[in-house]
Amino acid sequence: MKWPFALIILAPFSYGEVVDVTLTLTAATADENILDLGLSVSGIASDDTSEASGTVSARIDIAPESGEISTLELVTADVTTTGVSFVGTFIFATVYDLTTSDLGVTLDTPAPPAPVFDSLCAADFHELTINSGTLTGSSAVGEIPPQDFADTPVTGSGSPGDFIEISSTLNVELSTATEKVYDLNFVYPVAITQVIEVTEDFSATVAANGTVRAIGQVSLMTEPPNPYLEWAADNGDSDAPFVGNDFNIELENGLFWALGFEAGDAPRIFDREAAGAFALELPAGGTVAEVVVEVATDLDSAEPWTPLPSGQLSGAVNPIPAGTTGTLSIESVGEGRFYRLSAESPVE
Repeated sequence: MKWPFALIILAPFSYGEVVDVTLTLTAATADENILDLGLSVSGIASDDTSEASGTVSARIDIAPESGEISTLELVTADVTTTGVSFVGTFIFATVYDLTTSDLGVTLDTPAPPAPVFDSLCAADFHELTINSGTLTGSSAVGEIPPQDFADTPVTGSGSPGDFIEISSTLNVELSTATEKVYDLNFVYPVAITQVIEVTEDFSATVAANGTVRAIGQVSLMTEPPNPYLEWAADNGDSDAPFVGNDFNIELENGLFWALGFEAGDAPRIFDREAAGAFALELPAGGTVAEVVVEVATDLDSAEPWTPLPSGQLSGAVNPIPAGTTGTLSIESVGEGRFYRLSAESPVE
C-alpha cells in the first residue's frame, strides 16, 4: 500500500494499554502470504514463488474502550517460507542453478515503538531478516559454496512510502461489559531488494515482493459501564457528581437518577396523607435502581438513619427495587420521626 504524499511522523501518543500479541499468518492465497522471489546475476534474472507461514510476535498500545492502536513494535517472528529454485540461462547455456531450503524469517522494530495513525504504520520503521536456511547450487564457473543464512543473515528494511496495517475490530460475541475482545488484522507489505555476496567472484541481487497477512486476538479488561454517568450525560451534564443538586434542588443527583426522573421533572416526593402518613410518588417509567426509605428519630446521634421496616411501607418492599412504579404509602408511627430516601452509586 503506497500513498502519494509524505507523512510527517510525530512522537507516538499512548491511548491505553501496552500488550503483547501473537499474530498467526493466514492460509496462503494468490494475494496473501505468497511471495514473489527474484534473483539476478550479471543481469540474468530468474524468479519463483514461496509460501509463507508461521507467527509474528508484536507489542501494541491499544485503547481498551475503542480498540484504537497508537504504537506498534515487531518483537520477533517465526515465519517459514518454502524453498525455491532459480535457474538463469543465457542463450542455451546455464549461468546459474540455485536452490534454497525452507527459509526462516524474523521481523524487528530497531527503534521501538513505531507510531500508528489511522491503523497505518510506516514500513521503514521495521526490518525483515532471513535468519535460517541455505542457498546451494552451481554457476557457470563451478559449484557454489552453500550459503547458510544462520551464519550470514540477510536484512532489509521496509520501503519508504509503504505502510503496515495494524487494525482492530470489536468481537461483539466474545466481549462483555467488563472485557473487550478485539480481532487484530496485520498486513505487512514486503518489498525488499538485497545483494548477497555468495563468493568473492559471485554475487546475486535478491528481490522479495508480496503481502504478509496475519491475524490475532487480544482481550482487555475495561471499566464497567456507569449507568448514572450515562444518564447524567443524556441529561446535559456529564460532569454532575453523584452527590450534588445539579438536576433538582431538593433531590441529590444520584437519588434523582435512581428514582427514574429526567432533567426538568419536578416531582413531589413526600406528600402528606391522612393520619400522618406520607405518599411516595414514583414516575410512570419506574425506578432505575434500588432506593432505600430511611427513618430517624434523633438527628443528633452519630448514625441516626436506619431502613424503614417494610411493614411501614405499603405498595413495595424496602429497599424499593428497580422497576417499581406507582404511589407508595409510608406510615408515620409516632411523633418526631424523620424520613429520607437514599441510593448508592452503581460503580464505586
